[in-house]
Amino acid sequence: MKRILCALLSALLLLTLTACGGKKPAEDPSVQPPVEQPDPPDSPAPSEAEQSLADLRETIRAAGAVLGWLPSKAFTVTGRLAQRNISRSKRRTSNTAAALFVGVAIVSCLGVVATSAKASVNSLVDTGLKADFAVSSASAGQIPDQAIKDIKKVDGVNHVVSNRVVLGVKYDGKAINGFTFATQPELFTKIFAAETTEGDAAAALKDGKLLVGKTIADDRGWHVGQKVKATAENIVVDKEATAKAQADYQAKVQAHVQELQSQAQQLAASGDSAGAQAKASEIEQYTNDAKNVDPKTLVKTKKVTTGKTLTIGAIVSNSVYRDFAIVNDDLAEQIGNKQTMFVMQAFVTDKRGADTAQVKKALKKTIKKYYTIVVFDRDEYKSTMSSMIDQMLMVLYALLALSIIIAIFGIVNTLALSVSERTKEIGLLRAIGTSRGQVRGMLGIEAAIISVFGTVLGLVVGVAAGVVIRAVYASEGLETLAIPWLQLLVFLLLSIVVGLVSSISPASRALKQPVLDAVASE
Repeated sequence: MKRILCALLSALLLLTLTACGGKKPAEDPSVQPPVEQPDPPDSPAPSEAEQSLADLRETIRAAGAVLGWLPSKAFTVTGRLAQRNISRSKRRTSNTAAALFVGVAIVSCLGVVATSAKASVNSLVDTGLKADFAVSSASAGQIPDQAIKDIKKVDGVNHVVSNRVVLGVKYDGKAINGFTFATQPELFTKIFAAETTEGDAAAALKDGKLLVGKTIADDRGWHVGQKVKATAENIVVDKEATAKAQADYQAKVQAHVQELQSQAQQLAASGDSAGAQAKASEIEQYTNDAKNVDPKTLVKTKKVTTGKTLTIGAIVSNSVYRDFAIVNDDLAEQIGNKQTMFVMQAFVTDKRGADTAQVKKALKKTIKKYYTIVVFDRDEYKSTMSSMIDQMLMVLYALLALSIIIAIFGIVNTLALSVSERTKEIGLLRAIGTSRGQVRGMLGIEAAIISVFGTVLGLVVGVAAGVVIRAVYASEGLETLAIPWLQLLVFLLLSIVVGLVSSISPASRALKQPVLDAVASE
């Protein structure tokens, strides 16, 4: 998940830079669009700004011709008018489409990355994972050791491989950019095979050697056969300090009891039998409280640095293992202790010929008493991983919704300016017989073309960026490229709806003005 999140953040950064770099200056709506004039024969070469404006005009003209072709055929009059009007104010059209472009580009890019991530996870599970079940916990990822023992006793279970995280391990005095975990050789032979650039993973783990992911090996310059010093700070019970604390507590209790007894004797000697009896009861209560004190409160601990020199036995290149240092259980117990190690995940294979459904039912019954532990079969495991990615995508869809709202206001503003500038023209069209529906249709098609223009550009740029990012992170686990075509089609159809909705207000404003007043306006 860390690699997927990095890929999503990279996609967001790339699209943000692209959007900022391609932003055009805003046009003053009070200024009428200039009439294009041909350059005189002896005019100097156009400046960079002029050339950019010329390129923009050509882009808008081409986009209007392409996107307006179908409406012009379906609606001969209104379609052609809308197609022509798009080319009147090219810079305004591009600025209006920019808001939708940015949002669609970001979401489509991250959609490609997320879909590729889900496809890659599914591919890993389908082609690499041999386990029939995966066991995990919602309690900070910790699975009790007793739960693993109980799972091994379930009828129909063949192998159980548990992966334990070992916290705080340093190699040659420096922490690695990853994690250390302990496992059994069956992880590579029964659960998920390891691909190595050097050495044999299963044999090295069995021989008590250190396995290193390729990312870590490249970062530290390690190679097979090299020796490294693994150390960890462990918190252990300080027996001497604990014994002293217990002795001090007992002495304190005895001293206080003796003091209370002396007070009771003095009260009895003075004839205060009631006071003496009260003191006796106080002594009894205090003694009982001292006996029931929690022994853990008297335990003293200390930090102890343990270490062991390890030999690198293999370098693993799988995307699944490349960010880990892996040791067997015996080495892990020599480096860490129960306070710094916990089972993070376990994988289970059933016996050949066993009923998988019955084994799953038995596993769930066995772990029911542990509350937070969950058993997944292969399909459920894939679904769980995909749902985690979908949760991240919900934020992206919120971004898209925000960009759509901004785009609606932009299109409404652009059409309102366009209607204001073309008041006389619209009045003449109505005077010669253009119906109210045709005026609404013209403005609706115009708005839809602007909206589709921004969406198509966003889709093209976003998908291209997503493909590039997927390729960059291919070695980190995003091995499968998947493009969400249905999602992109929904975006495209939604852009048409956005355009039509945006045209309602400007069209109503254009039709409110009487025809004669509109014709007489300047």
